[in-house]
Amino acid sequence: LGSVAEKVLRLAPCPVLTVPPADRARPSVDALGGTILCPVDFSECSSAAVDVAARLAEGAGAPLIVLHALQAVASEVS
Repeated sequence: LGSVAEKVLRLAPCPVLTVPPADRARPSVDALGGTILCPVDFSECSSAAVDVAARLAEGAGAPLIVLHALQAVASEVS
């Protein structure tokens, strides 16, 4: 798994579904339920993940949240 997916899996306070790129089996839309969250880092892989997440959300009639987060960096002011 990529670093973004690995962090989400470790830190998410809710159930998380990950689908490996090589996995051709599609998860059941009945099993999805709720809101679909797709964290992105603007890489080529995350672009493909957004496409898959959008199809899953549309098929399940579920809302989709695409999320990119940045860590705040403190700067010194002279």
